[in-house]
Amino acid sequence: MDLEPLRAANAAAPAAFGSAAFEVGRVLRDAILAGRYPAGAQIKQQPIADELGVSHIPVREALKTLESEGFVVLAARRGYFVAPVSVEDAREIWHLRRTLEPQAIAASVGRAGSAHFAAAEAAMRDLRRTDDHLAWMRLNWRFHAALYEAAGQPRLLDFIQSLWANVIRYCAMLAVRETPYVRSGEHAGILAAYRKGDAKAAERLVVRHMDEVERRLLKVLRAS
Repeated sequence: MDLEPLRAANAAAPAAFGSAAFEVGRVLRDAILAGRYPAGAQIKQQPIADELGVSHIPVREALKTLESEGFVVLAARRGYFVAPVSVEDAREIWHLRRTLEPQAIAASVGRAGSAHFAAAEAAMRDLRRTDDHLAWMRLNWRFHAALYEAAGQPRLLDFIQSLWANVIRYCAMLAVRETPYVRSGEHAGILAAYRKGDAKAAERLVVRHMDEVERRLLKVLRAS
Protein backbone atom coordinates (compact mmCIF):
# COMPACT_ATOMS: atom_id res chain seq x y z
CA MET A 1 0.00 0.00 0.00
CA ASP A 2 1.30 3.46 -0.93
CA LEU A 3 1.48 5.55 2.23
CA GLU A 4 2.11 8.87 0.50
CA PRO A 5 -1.59 9.83 0.59
CA LEU A 6 -1.71 9.23 4.32
CA ARG A 7 1.52 11.14 4.92
CA ALA A 8 0.07 14.05 2.98
CA ALA A 9 -3.15 14.01 5.00
CA ASN A 10 -1.30 13.79 8.30
CA ALA A 11 1.08 16.59 7.34
CA ALA A 12 -1.83 18.79 6.33
CA ALA A 13 -3.57 18.22 9.68
CA PRO A 14 -1.05 16.98 12.27
CA ALA A 15 -2.64 15.03 15.09
CA ALA A 16 -2.07 15.15 18.81
CA PHE A 17 -3.46 11.76 19.64
CA GLY A 18 -5.68 12.51 22.63
CA SER A 19 -8.17 9.98 21.32
CA ALA A 20 -6.22 7.74 18.99
CA ALA A 21 -9.21 6.20 17.22
CA PHE A 22 -10.80 9.62 16.68
CA GLU A 23 -7.60 11.07 15.27
CA VAL A 24 -6.89 8.10 13.02
CA GLY A 25 -10.44 8.38 11.73
CA ARG A 26 -9.97 12.10 11.11
CA VAL A 27 -6.79 11.56 9.11
CA LEU A 28 -8.31 8.76 7.01
CA ARG A 29 -11.55 10.65 6.48
CA ASP A 30 -9.67 13.72 5.28
CA ALA A 31 -7.55 11.58 2.95
CA ILE A 32 -10.71 10.07 1.42
CA LEU A 33 -12.45 13.44 1.12
CA ALA A 34 -9.40 14.99 -0.52
CA GLY A 35 -9.36 12.16 -3.09
CA ARG A 36 -6.05 10.76 -1.89
CA TYR A 37 -7.78 7.41 -1.45
CA PRO A 38 -10.12 6.91 -4.41
CA ALA A 39 -13.23 4.76 -4.38
CA GLY A 40 -12.28 1.08 -4.31
CA ALA A 41 -8.83 1.60 -2.79
CA GLN A 42 -7.88 -0.94 -0.11
CA ILE A 43 -7.03 0.36 3.35
CA LYS A 44 -4.68 -1.95 5.21
CA GLN A 45 -4.64 -1.58 8.98
CA GLN A 46 -1.06 -2.43 9.91
CA PRO A 47 0.71 -0.02 7.53
CA ILE A 48 -1.57 2.77 8.80
CA ALA A 49 -0.82 1.86 12.43
CA ASP A 50 2.91 1.84 11.69
CA GLU A 51 2.78 5.15 9.84
CA LEU A 52 0.83 6.95 12.58
CA GLY A 53 2.62 5.32 15.48
CA VAL A 54 -0.40 3.63 17.06
CA SER A 55 -1.47 0.06 17.66
CA HIS A 56 -3.87 -1.70 15.31
CA ILE A 57 -6.73 -1.24 17.84
CA PRO A 58 -7.46 2.48 17.21
CA VAL A 59 -7.08 1.88 13.47
CA ARG A 60 -9.64 -0.92 13.65
CA GLU A 61 -12.02 1.25 15.70
CA ALA A 62 -11.56 4.17 13.32
CA LEU A 63 -12.40 1.97 10.34
CA LYS A 64 -15.54 0.72 12.08
CA THR A 65 -16.64 4.32 12.53
CA LEU A 66 -15.85 5.15 8.92
CA GLU A 67 -17.85 2.09 7.87
CA SER A 68 -20.86 3.31 9.85
CA GLU A 69 -20.51 6.70 8.16
CA GLY A 70 -20.43 5.10 4.71
CA PHE A 71 -16.82 5.99 3.88
CA VAL A 72 -15.48 2.43 3.79
CA VAL A 73 -16.89 -1.06 3.32
CA LEU A 74 -15.68 -4.34 4.80
CA ALA A 75 -15.24 -7.21 2.36
CA ALA A 76 -15.22 -10.68 3.94
CA ARG A 77 -11.67 -12.06 4.26
CA ARG A 78 -10.31 -9.13 2.22
CA GLY A 79 -10.43 -6.18 4.59
CA TYR A 80 -11.58 -2.58 4.22
CA PHE A 81 -12.00 -0.66 0.97
CA VAL A 82 -13.04 2.91 0.25
CA ALA A 83 -16.77 2.80 -0.46
CA PRO A 84 -17.83 3.25 -4.07
CA VAL A 85 -19.75 6.28 -5.26
CA SER A 86 -22.79 5.88 -7.48
CA VAL A 87 -25.85 7.59 -8.85
CA GLU A 88 -28.07 5.29 -6.80
CA ASP A 89 -26.26 6.04 -3.54
CA ALA A 90 -26.29 9.79 -4.15
CA ARG A 91 -29.99 9.76 -4.99
CA GLU A 92 -30.76 7.85 -1.79
CA ILE A 93 -28.74 10.29 0.33
CA TRP A 94 -30.45 13.33 -1.18
CA HIS A 95 -33.87 11.68 -0.88
CA LEU A 96 -33.28 11.08 2.82
CA ARG A 97 -32.09 14.66 3.23
CA ARG A 98 -35.29 15.96 1.63
CA THR A 99 -37.24 13.81 4.10
CA LEU A 100 -35.32 14.62 7.29
CA GLU A 101 -34.09 18.19 6.95
CA PRO A 102 -37.55 19.73 6.46
CA GLN A 103 -38.54 17.94 9.68
CA ALA A 104 -35.58 19.54 11.45
CA ILE A 105 -36.46 22.95 10.02
CA ALA A 106 -40.12 22.69 11.04
CA ALA A 107 -39.15 21.62 14.56
CA SER A 108 -36.37 24.17 15.03
CA VAL A 109 -37.63 27.44 13.53
CA GLY A 110 -39.98 28.27 16.38
CA ARG A 111 -37.44 27.27 19.03
CA ALA A 112 -34.29 28.91 17.71
CA GLY A 113 -32.97 31.72 19.86
CA SER A 114 -30.08 34.14 20.18
CA ALA A 115 -27.48 31.46 20.91
CA HIS A 116 -28.44 29.49 17.79
CA PHE A 117 -28.44 32.64 15.65
CA ALA A 118 -25.04 33.70 17.02
CA ALA A 119 -23.55 30.28 16.20
CA ALA A 120 -25.00 30.40 12.68
CA GLU A 121 -23.65 33.94 12.16
CA ALA A 122 -20.19 32.83 13.32
CA ALA A 123 -20.25 29.98 10.80
CA MET A 124 -21.29 32.44 8.08
CA ARG A 125 -18.35 34.71 8.91
CA ASP A 126 -15.94 31.79 8.71
CA LEU A 127 -17.50 30.65 5.43
CA ARG A 128 -16.71 34.02 3.86
CA ARG A 129 -13.07 33.75 4.95
CA THR A 130 -12.15 30.31 3.60
CA ASP A 131 -11.27 29.24 0.09
CA ASP A 132 -10.64 25.59 1.02
CA HIS A 133 -13.52 23.48 -0.27
CA LEU A 134 -13.39 20.86 2.52
CA ALA A 135 -13.29 23.53 5.21
CA TRP A 136 -16.13 25.34 3.43
CA MET A 137 -18.37 22.29 3.39
CA ARG A 138 -17.73 21.54 7.06
CA LEU A 139 -18.54 25.12 7.96
CA ASN A 140 -21.67 24.82 5.84
CA TRP A 141 -22.74 21.90 8.02
CA ARG A 142 -21.89 23.92 11.14
CA PHE A 143 -24.22 26.68 9.92
CA HIS A 144 -27.14 24.31 9.40
CA ALA A 145 -26.44 22.29 12.56
CA ALA A 146 -26.45 25.46 14.66
CA LEU A 147 -30.05 26.03 13.58
CA TYR A 148 -31.23 22.42 13.54
CA GLU A 149 -30.01 21.91 17.11
CA ALA A 150 -32.81 24.18 18.26
CA ALA A 151 -35.25 21.36 17.47
CA GLY A 152 -34.09 19.54 20.59
CA GLN A 153 -34.16 16.23 18.71
CA PRO A 154 -30.62 14.81 19.01
CA ARG A 155 -31.44 11.54 17.22
CA LEU A 156 -32.81 13.39 14.24
CA LEU A 157 -29.71 15.58 14.19
CA ASP A 158 -27.48 12.48 14.39
CA PHE A 159 -29.25 10.95 11.38
CA ILE A 160 -28.86 14.15 9.38
CA GLN A 161 -25.22 14.54 10.38
CA SER A 162 -24.45 10.98 9.23
CA LEU A 163 -25.94 11.86 5.85
CA TRP A 164 -23.89 15.05 5.68
CA ALA A 165 -20.66 13.07 6.16
CA ASN A 166 -21.36 11.54 2.76
CA VAL A 167 -22.78 14.75 1.34
CA ILE A 168 -19.35 16.27 1.96
CA ARG A 169 -17.70 13.33 0.20
CA TYR A 170 -19.87 13.71 -2.89
CA CYS A 171 -19.54 17.48 -2.89
CA ALA A 172 -15.77 17.16 -2.58
CA MET A 173 -15.86 15.08 -5.74
CA LEU A 174 -18.09 17.67 -7.42
CA ALA A 175 -15.74 20.46 -6.35
CA VAL A 176 -13.02 18.95 -8.55
CA ARG A 177 -15.23 19.82 -11.54
CA GLU A 178 -17.13 22.87 -10.30
CA THR A 179 -17.95 24.68 -7.10
CA PRO A 180 -20.91 23.30 -5.12
CA TYR A 181 -20.82 26.31 -2.79
CA VAL A 182 -23.89 28.16 -1.62
CA ARG A 183 -23.87 31.88 -2.34
CA SER A 184 -23.54 33.88 0.87
CA GLY A 185 -26.93 35.46 0.31
CA GLU A 186 -28.61 32.07 0.59
CA HIS A 187 -27.26 31.52 4.09
CA ALA A 188 -28.34 35.02 5.01
CA GLY A 189 -31.80 34.26 3.62
CA ILE A 190 -32.12 31.06 5.63
CA LEU A 191 -31.06 32.84 8.81
CA ALA A 192 -33.48 35.69 8.11
CA ALA A 193 -36.32 33.17 7.68
CA TYR A 194 -35.42 31.62 11.03
CA ARG A 195 -35.44 35.02 12.72
CA LYS A 196 -38.90 35.71 11.28
CA GLY A 197 -40.16 32.27 12.33
CA ASP A 198 -40.93 31.45 8.69
CA ALA A 199 -40.35 27.70 8.43
CA LYS A 200 -41.74 27.47 4.90
CA ALA A 201 -39.31 30.06 3.58
CA ALA A 202 -36.36 28.39 5.33
CA GLU A 203 -37.35 25.00 3.93
CA ARG A 204 -37.80 26.40 0.42
CA LEU A 205 -34.30 27.91 0.42
CA VAL A 206 -32.62 24.78 1.81
CA VAL A 207 -34.41 22.34 -0.49
CA ARG A 208 -33.88 24.53 -3.56
CA HIS A 209 -30.12 24.48 -3.08
CA MET A 210 -30.19 20.78 -2.16
CA ASP A 211 -31.98 19.98 -5.43
CA GLU A 212 -29.60 22.09 -7.50
CA VAL A 213 -26.48 20.43 -6.07
CA GLU A 214 -28.02 16.98 -6.59
CA ARG A 215 -28.79 17.80 -10.23
CA ARG A 216 -25.19 18.87 -10.90
CA LEU A 217 -23.76 15.96 -8.95
CA LEU A 218 -25.80 13.35 -10.81
CA LYS A 219 -24.69 14.86 -14.11
CA VAL A 220 -21.04 14.39 -13.08
CA LEU A 221 -21.63 10.86 -11.81
CA ARG A 222 -23.41 9.78 -14.98
CA ALA A 223 -20.62 11.19 -17.12
CA SER A 224 -17.86 9.42 -15.19
